[in-house]
Amino acid sequence: MFTKRKHLRGRLVWTMGFAAVLVVVASLIPTPFARVRHAEGGGRLLATSGVNGATLSLFRRACSNCHSTETAWPWYSKVAPASWLVESDVMEARKAMNLSRWLEYGAEGQGQLLELVAKKVEVREMPRPAIC
Repeated sequence: MFTKRKHLRGRLVWTMGFAAVLVVVASLIPTPFARVRHAEGGGRLLATSGVNGATLSLFRRACSNCHSTETAWPWYSKVAPASWLVESDVMEARKAMNLSRWLEYGAEGQGQLLELVAKKVEVREMPRPAIC
């Protein structure tokens, strides 16, 4: 019985060590989305949108982390493969709407985006819950 327990403990230690080595090695692999993390800011968030202060504050809190270049990267976004998932999600979010590049959408595009945001919030599709 004692040898069986010792054997199991040895396997557990080996498995945990192997997992730790895998995490370290995966963290050294460059992320395919590095340009997302180092994107340059456009202008001010929702510049000249005419959105009132309370709504702008809500956008900053709920949307800017994924939909602007003002992303506050969580600690796990620096560890692969989580970094790949987080950066991929932010890249897709910015592709759909980047609030830092608000002026580039033009008046018609801005109106359409604000309507889309209102619809997504209404059906509770956005903002997505934070994974922290």
